[in-house]
Amino acid sequence: MAEPSDEAIATIIRSLEKRTGRTIDQWVKLVHGMGERAPSRIVANLKSAHGLPEEQAVVVADRAFDTISDGGVVGLDLVAAQYRGETAGLKPIYDFVSHTLAGFATDVNLVPAEGYVSVERSRQFATIQPGSATRLDVAIGLPHVEATERLVLLTPARGGLTHLVGLEALSDVNKELVNWLREAYKLA
Repeated sequence: MAEPSDEAIATIIRSLEKRTGRTIDQWVKLVHGMGERAPSRIVANLKSAHGLPEEQAVVVADRAFDTISDGGVVGLDLVAAQYRGETAGLKPIYDFVSHTLAGFATDVNLVPAEGYVSVERSRQFATIQPGSATRLDVAIGLPHVEATERLVLLTPARGGLTHLVGLEALSDVNKELVNWLREAYKLA
């Protein structure tokens, strides 16, 4: 799994605009009018109601989600605030993790809060937050899974979240992490 480059995203946006006749800003405005905050639902709607391919829907949702928070559309949202300054280098890792989670199913909701993003289905099954300037922490609810060197036990458990995985590079978002997140999703 590789993070799309700026050039790849620009190509997707050009293709979207050529194919649909709408600019990326017009698509973002349309998304804001949906009243939906969950990126996975935004992507699903763009695909089903507007016929966008997955990669175009994800780029539109990403652009729109950067300006959506609990209070509605705002200029600077809670997620952007988490990845400003010394933690700015973690934003590509966050984006990759959040897009991976949103791809699980349409019932995955990423809910920004101050300092972290809650990942929910019928209940919270993970959180994503900067752990330091160089590490993104993903807390996961896996109550019956043994800790490993990488999957560290949270003591005490926080709100059903039992383990923590630290991510320092995009390559840390690998099959092992995705499998743990998918298992937690199934339990939620």
